[in-house]
Amino acid sequence: MRHGLTAFVLAGLLTACSQQATVPSFSEADAATIRVTADAYVKAVRENNWTAWADFYVPDALVLAPNAPAIRGRDAMVEWARALPPVTSFTRTSDEVEGSGDIAYLRGGYQWVLSPPNGPAMPDSGKYIQIWRRQPDGTWKIVRAIFNSDLPAAAPQR
Repeated sequence: MRHGLTAFVLAGLLTACSQQATVPSFSEADAATIRVTADAYVKAVRENNWTAWADFYVPDALVLAPNAPAIRGRDAMVEWARALPPVTSFTRTSDEVEGSGDIAYLRGGYQWVLSPPNGPAMPDSGKYIQIWRRQPDGTWKIVRAIFNSDLPAAAPQR
């Protein structure tokens, strides 16, 4: 009986190993969906609509912004963004979209202008990478993001 049980368990393991999990492929349609979603992201930033901006991210997303500690989670992201001077201009490119299964990355460049109410406009340009994950409903959301400036760091004030 012991050999029969062992054979049964081995047969089950071999069957399970031979059946591969179905992982959806990453298609041109997925890349196009991410690009279109990224365009809507730009609109939210241009409107300084930080609640809508945060909706492009999963609830526990991590954003690595320049000159700031890592920002984790929707509430912290909205708080960080609301502390920025108003955005008066924002454009970005989607130079590369690649993926595999349910994970993709988007790489590109950005230009924006922050305009403090009582100070000069602060233009900036740089690059970014976002990691996107397909959600159970088929939509794509950002799970990790990093961006940084191409401009040299400001000289220390003396």
